[in-house]
Amino acid sequence: FSLTGDKVRSSTVVVTEEMNMKDTRTQIEKLKGKVCEDNSYALIFSSRVVNEQKLKVFFELFPKTPVIGNIILDQIGFDTKSESEPTENQMEFVHAGKTIITVISTA
Repeated sequence: FSLTGDKVRSSTVVVTEEMNMKDTRTQIEKLKGKVCEDNSYALIFSSRVVNEQKLKVFFELFPKTPVIGNIILDQIGFDTKSESEPTENQMEFVHAGKTIITVISTA
């Protein structure tokens, strides 16, 4: 299995804590058809406020796709231990209350 090459396909969605279950399903369904599910795996990174039911939607839609992931006990983003306040540009990369799902496959 390779991470590079002409046959590699990937797709990423972000699920937020504000999304209801219908919106969550719609968001995760965007991954369908963008990758070859028969030869795929998923990377899932989630902050501490993840709703377990939202993760179950992924497993319902991709039952054969193995998952590598991490539930993080803080925010996903840059180093926030700095004494200076983060810039507005840096805040775009902080993913508090979000789940990032990437599915990767080879055709």
